[in-house]
Amino acid sequence: CPILLEIGPQPHLKALALRSDAALDSRVYPSLRRRHKEWEDILETLGKLYVQGQAIDWRGFDRGQHRKRIALPTYPFDRQRYWHAARDENSSQLIWQRAVNAALVQSTQVPIGVDVGAFSAKWQALNRWAVAEIARTLRSVDAFAVPGSRFDAQSVVAACGILPANIKLVNRWLHMLADAGYLLAHGSQFENPTVFPEIDLSEAWGDVARTSKDDSYLLEYLHNCSQHLRGVLMGTTSPLETLFPGGSPDLARNVYENSSGARYANRIVASAVQMASIAAPARRGLRILEVGAGTGATTDAVLRVVSPTRTLYHFTDVSETFLYHAKARFSPYPFVQYSLLDIENEEHIARHRQSFDVVIAANVIHATRDIQASLSGVARLLAPGGMLILLEVNQAHAWHEITTGLLQGWHKSEDFLQEPRTLLGVDEWNSALNKAGFVDVASAPEPGSPAEVIGLHVILARNSAVDADGVSAISAAADSAWSADYTSPSAAVDAESAIFAQRLQEAPAAEQQDLLMELVSQQIAKILQLDSNAMPRKRDRLVDLGMDSLMAVELRNRLSTLLRVNDLPVTLIFDYPTPDAIAGYLLDRLQGKQHEQPEASPAQPAEQQKRMSAKEVTELSDEEVAELLRERLAR
Repeated sequence: CPILLEIGPQPHLKALALRSDAALDSRVYPSLRRRHKEWEDILETLGKLYVQGQAIDWRGFDRGQHRKRIALPTYPFDRQRYWHAARDENSSQLIWQRAVNAALVQSTQVPIGVDVGAFSAKWQALNRWAVAEIARTLRSVDAFAVPGSRFDAQSVVAACGILPANIKLVNRWLHMLADAGYLLAHGSQFENPTVFPEIDLSEAWGDVARTSKDDSYLLEYLHNCSQHLRGVLMGTTSPLETLFPGGSPDLARNVYENSSGARYANRIVASAVQMASIAAPARRGLRILEVGAGTGATTDAVLRVVSPTRTLYHFTDVSETFLYHAKARFSPYPFVQYSLLDIENEEHIARHRQSFDVVIAANVIHATRDIQASLSGVARLLAPGGMLILLEVNQAHAWHEITTGLLQGWHKSEDFLQEPRTLLGVDEWNSALNKAGFVDVASAPEPGSPAEVIGLHVILARNSAVDADGVSAISAAADSAWSADYTSPSAAVDAESAIFAQRLQEAPAAEQQDLLMELVSQQIAKILQLDSNAMPRKRDRLVDLGMDSLMAVELRNRLSTLLRVNDLPVTLIFDYPTPDAIAGYLLDRLQGKQHEQPEASPAQPAEQQKRMSAKEVTELSDEEVAELLRERLAR
């Protein structure tokens, strides 16, 4: 179904649809939205449907209206740009050459404590253990219980009550069991010649612990996956629990940042970006986009080496949770901006077309539905002559299928990656990048390097220095736009704070609370991403507008920074649930008054009357937040 039209006063059903498939975002059209002008929304959606090729009943649309036809020009205006490309070609070529050289040099240096020669034994031990884990897990759900029985992946899933979404995973498992001799392969079917044996994993795990003793984070991850393997297979445990136990990002961050292979590859990326930053024109700096930035493992390595005055870094992901944690983690870097971006969303690609000099994608592109289309999308995000830096696992191992292979992204590919394969080799990446329009491709480590055994490569690709319309890489207009548009976020906050402080000081006493309420409403609108014509009203309850506990902490932090008021309570919106109430509280604080906390309900336990820390608020479950809100609003 290419287009979904929601009829109703608010696009609630769109939100439900996106829970099942985020890719539906560009295909669901609302008819009305709360606090938007009705006709503007209807006409906007109607226009989009028309552009999509839908048949519109224009006579019906105009029925009852008096229209007058007017003549428009029958020719398009001839807008052309003329710019000499030689200088820009040289500039992008210099950036490319220095970045590639830096990546290749860094790839010859492994981090202290990483023994390249031990990786072969490590992978062998891990693969033996993984196959044994797979056999034990399938045995635990009574798969192949009858000797001589034949099944394919679909019938195993149906017979054992396995979650149907795991059919691709089961298919890969069966191939590996056949390769290991547990099963006999007959085309797409598999036969067990005997009953699956009882499997003792202690010896296999002992080999893993011995060969991976220098990689404690990997061992912790493997053990956690083993604990949840059956639950993920049957659908009783979320696959995210294997990488984000209890919702904590710490394990994932350590795996992608501090494990042996990750430290090696992230340093290569950082070296390439560092030299690109140095080689970039001083008048303009470097615009960097990281897609699927996640826990910020690669981000951290890059931010440590780039120039803060000549870099604009866009940290993006499809999850707001990652953005929230990144804002806190990378707050010392004022040149970083944060936003949602989906590399598979055509509207997102079109919105940021040719906006970046460098795009970084660490273990992202292989987890998209159509790798070729995703690479083409990245090419459009890059300015002419821009550079893509991929960090990708390019050696498939059995142990991947009980770790990262459990995650949804491992099963998304619908293009030329045929079952049971998921990962691409370096040559396949090179071919795919050339098809996507990249003119130069290089990889680190180089072929024949001892470090290839690690199984991670950083692949660099350069966009054409001239786009399809003949526009060159870095025009003077772009140069001046960089200088005019880029302002350090911290400097912008300082300026905004100073301007507001002066306005408040000069305003009559009777108008000061209105000024504060305007400021509060603006910050709420930014956090909730509301349009200018949908600003919150003075007595709107913030929880009714969709503000949750994480957003409440962000609002408190914004107001504390802008007003230079310390110790604002993190329960601000619970204690003062409307913009007007918050403004009144802030005015009292600024005037030095001791503002009294609202009296607690007599039925409220004493331990819940105390202020909560930011950490305590963010750790509340949805049910606990709802209960806390009910108690606070009942006062």
